[in-house]
Amino acid sequence: MRQPSKTEAIPYLAALFAVNLQRYRKRMGLTRSELAARAGYTSGHIFMLESGTRQPSFAAIEHLANALNVRDPRLFFRGGGKS
Repeated sequence: MRQPSKTEAIPYLAALFAVNLQRYRKRMGLTRSELAARAGYTSGHIFMLESGTRQPSFAAIEHLANALNVRDPRLFFRGGGKS
């Protein structure tokens, strides 16, 4: 897979984050509501992050990674990295 250009990088990372967020959530057997409660967000916010309609802040990335017990960068690896 080719590397995204600078103008493509943000949407690419947001999409990768969205896929991996959902993958890790499901791997842990959590609903959106359960993840939201663990991370301090609403289930609607989690839905928007997973659907790619909202981009996460750095703080949200950290909170979600902690709630999912993953290292922050793994949320940006293709294939979700190894857990």
